[in-house]
Amino acid sequence: MILGEYMKRILLLFLVFLLTGCSAEYNLEINEDNIVENVTVDFKKAETDRSALEPYLTNNHYVYPGSDLDAIYKVSLNEDNSNYFLSYDYVHDYSHFTQSMFLSKCYENVFLSSDDKQINLATSDTFRCINMLEDNFQVDNVKISIKTDMKVTDNNADSVSGKVYNWFIDISNYYEKPIKLTIQKAVKAENVIKENDSFLTLIFVIVFILLVIFIFFILVKFKTKKNNNF
Repeated sequence: MILGEYMKRILLLFLVFLLTGCSAEYNLEINEDNIVENVTVDFKKAETDRSALEPYLTNNHYVYPGSDLDAIYKVSLNEDNSNYFLSYDYVHDYSHFTQSMFLSKCYENVFLSSDDKQINLATSDTFRCINMLEDNFQVDNVKISIKTDMKVTDNNADSVSGKVYNWFIDISNYYEKPIKLTIQKAVKAENVIKENDSFLTLIFVIVFILLVIFIFFILVKFKTKKNNNF
């Protein structure tokens, strides 16, 4: 698909946010092998016609616009007595996550690294999806929630509830609202075995060296004693 078609689809997606009075939740679940992304936008029924939202269920919304990847968000529309909830869901691998449409649109720079020991996620300061009228994208407030079962060793979240780290963004603070999160990966069983094997090997080498020294000392002592007897 050519870039112009991608841009048309992006514009169509973000036009939904011109329906005023909406708030959004950006939810991530960070696992060792993938990152689950959910974006849910709330619309008040008193101010929104359901028919204005239904077209977003049938249009394809690309996860990585402008790239060669054809991944598409799963879109759903739910409701309660007062609100409509338009949701976008996708499961990312680590190699492409920073290219996701919502994240790259709302933060100019996104950094993600992952190795055997830890995961680091960081963004630039300004959350650009508040009051972005020039891009037809405006929400009143956004709650970013990141959940992980792994150990978090550093973060700048506004609040923490169990395993969920929350950031609250609105017109008063969007210009200085970076995300910073460092996660320690669990030690895998094979790594423990390798470490134990290495430790045992080291112990064996030390014991062997001490044994050789002891035998050498005994032999020297025995030879000295034998020579003295002559």
